[in-house]
Amino acid sequence: MTPVSVIWRLCAALALGVFFYAGLRFTVERLPQTRHPILLTLSSFWVRTIAIVAAFLFMSKEHWQYAVICLVGFTLGRAVVMKILAPVQAGTKCT
Repeated sequence: MTPVSVIWRLCAALALGVFFYAGLRFTVERLPQTRHPILLTLSSFWVRTIAIVAAFLFMSKEHWQYAVICLVGFTLGRAVVMKILAPVQAGTKCT
């Protein structure tokens, strides 16, 4: 395990976390305007989940240490999205 491989996996997992949680936010904001909310919800869930699982399997290379690094990066991606995209206040209208 080299420092470059650790940094590469951490950054890639961070980007995956941003992708996953920004996609979730996008989906939730679009639900009131869509004609088929179930289709939007399920398709978004499966696309995001399959992409993340495939990328984690590819990056972990059957080493549990790499999987932990990916999980840390993914969690950091959630923190980045939460910091950039402020939570929607209850009772406000989504635009």
